This record gives sequence, structure tokens and C-alpha cells, in this order.
Amino acid sequence: MLFGFLSLFALASASLGILLGTCFRDPDKCRAVAIWTAVLLAPLGGLWWPIEIVGPTMRRISYIVPTGWAMEPVNAMLAFGAGAGEVAPFAAAFAVMFIVTFALASRRLETSIT
Repeated sequence: MLFGFLSLFALASASLGILLGTCFRDPDKCRAVAIWTAVLLAPLGGLWWPIEIVGPTMRRISYIVPTGWAMEPVNAMLAFGAGAGEVAPFAAAFAVMFIVTFALASRRLETSIT
């Protein structure tokens, strides 16, 4: 279950990265934006500290960012033995994110080649 969820998260993250990469012509600017995006999304989603120890505002923010969508079910699976029912809404969100960002990235790449 954990491997499947993390694979879906990786697919969604990769397609989002490809989509964002199509927005830049300069590879250095793209690299800088990618690094800063990762650095900012990590703590907001609870990757640097448990989201349970922060205040209610930060908890709400963690539900907005994809890293927060990933950390809650991963923590639930590892710490509390959560099953498919608890993980399904987050997996569905990543599946939708993958489909949308992959389609948009494909379209942008297709138009930039021709």
C-alpha cells in the first residue's frame, strides 16, 4: 500500500515538475525555481517536523500544498496502520493531479516542438 501511494505521489510530482519546466526557457532559472519550490513546500507540508506540533493555521496550510497531502497518509500508514479507506482520498487527489498536469505538460511540450 505504501509503495503504491508513494509511486502515485512520484508520478504526480514528476508531471508537475515537467509542467513547471515548460514555463522556462532558461535552465538556470528553472533550476532555481524548482529548488526554492521544494525548500518552501517541504516545511509547509510537514516534512521537516510533525504537523501535529504546529498551530491550526499551519495545519490548514499543510492541506493546501501537495507535500501535506502526502505526509498525512504516509504518517497514518506507518504510525497507525491506516488502510486503503483512509488513504484513498489522498491517492485520488494525486491521481487527478497527475492526469491534469501530465495532460497540460504534454500539450505545452507538443506546441513548443512544432
